[in-house]
Parts: sequence; structure tokens; C-alpha cells
Amino acid sequence: MNNKYIYTYSNIEISDYLPINNSFFENYDEVVIEHSNNINIIKNEKVYGQWTYEYEKINNEEGYIIAPVNYFTGYVVRDELNNKLNIKNINGQIALTINNNSGKILIKFEPPIHWTVCFIISTLVLLYIIIKRIIYEIIQLYTKYKKNILN
Repeated sequence: MNNKYIYTYSNIEISDYLPINNSFFENYDEVVIEHSNNINIIKNEKVYGQWTYEYEKINNEEGYIIAPVNYFTGYVVRDELNNKLNIKNINGQIALTINNNSGKILIKFEPPIHWTVCFIISTLVLLYIIIKRIIYEIIQLYTKYKKNILN
């Protein structure tokens, strides 16, 4: 059995991966967080593509939270001690098991390392092209200048 925590979603961003069947698409102002009966969601916050949920557990049984974010490679969930938590894909959404009694979780996107490497390589190639073009223009101007002096 699960509960639904509905809250107003005031700052939707184009980069957000929201589930298609989410209530946001029905009401345009609410998002649903599904969770087990033994978890109360006290507070939620979304700032610049990062979701923070503060929760408490009612008993010692294992609980779960299904966040209203599409499961996508690169999203990570961390607790308040910055430990990375294991997440699952349930119906295309980020789901995690809650073992401790209360706390905070942070869901954010951390790009894979190969994205950073590709960005650095692309930047270096772009700089090479720009510098090569500048050097070519300098050589052309020098050649033109020398030609004018000799004539």
C-alpha cells in the first residue's frame, strides 16, 4: 500500500524529466510523490534541478519513496551525510528504499565522466581552430605588409 504526497510545483524547468503520467500534466501545478505508509514526507524543495525531501519513518520497517523524476542515467540520490544511495527504476521513476528513521535525501544530476572529457576535448579543438585562424590572418597581414614595402 502506498500514500501520495501532493505538492505545488512552482518552478518547472525545461530540463526536468517529469513522468508522463504525473499529475502535473493533469493539473499543471501539482506533483505527486508516492511513498510507503510508514513514511511521512515533512518537507520538499526543488532548486535548479535538485530535489530535496525531508522525511520521517513511523516504524522500523523498510519503506520506500518514488520521486516524481524520470529514471535517467546520471541522477544520483544522496543522504545528508553525502552518501550515495542505491536507486531503482520503478515505472520509469526514481525509487529508493528508506532504512533509517528520518533524514533528508537529495536527488540531483551528476553528469558521467565521459561527458566532461568530451566537453574538454571539444573546447580544446575549438580553441585550436580559433588560434589557427588568428595565426593564418596574422601571416596574411604580414605577407601583405612585406609585399607593400618591397614595391
